[in-house]
Amino acid sequence: MNLHVEIVRIQQDEMTGLLDRDWLQYLQMRYCTSQLLVVAILVEGSTSIAINTVEPYSRDILLDAHHEQKLFDAATSFPSAPDRYGFLSICQLSTPDDFKLTIGSLTCSFLVTSSLRLDIISVSLGSVTTHFMPSPTIRLFLDVGSIAAYDAFYVLAQAGEKQIRPFVDLHHVSVGFDDYFAAGVITVDILNTVVSKVEPGIRLSREG
Repeated sequence: MNLHVEIVRIQQDEMTGLLDRDWLQYLQMRYCTSQLLVVAILVEGSTSIAINTVEPYSRDILLDAHHEQKLFDAATSFPSAPDRYGFLSICQLSTPDDFKLTIGSLTCSFLVTSSLRLDIISVSLGSVTTHFMPSPTIRLFLDVGSIAAYDAFYVLAQAGEKQIRPFVDLHHVSVGFDDYFAAGVITVDILNTVVSKVEPGIRLSREG
């Protein structure tokens, strides 16, 4: 049984669409985008790392109190111009705590909190990353399984958006997975669509 997964390069228009969806409109994007970057590989010349975990942050202060501050003359992960992957920035932010490897799009940013060097034996744990330094020529590769998991989460996001969005102006929407299921927003058919993307051949049924 092969344990490895294929890594593919994401082109500019695809990357912009995957990471720039509005978190307010699509409530699951915080989890979808984080899943997308799991096992991602960053390549800088002869140096490369595999990303293990990230912390996601929205750029909207209404959605995330810990959003990246835009201070005058301060370093930022906000992409000011399109690059190899569109409006996507991969940079080391210099902070009082040291260097923080960050991936930033127009709507959100991701702090790399653990990674593994692939060319040498070196592991980084925590918010500070010192064993890798990106440049404008950096390349990003995403895990095919992570892309499939992103797509699966996005199916749920679309289902929730279509049926819940009309009520947003009436009350604060704060419900869990069970509430979506009970209300019929998430059905067994939708769940089977999601599961088939990750584990083909498995079918779910609801009793009672």
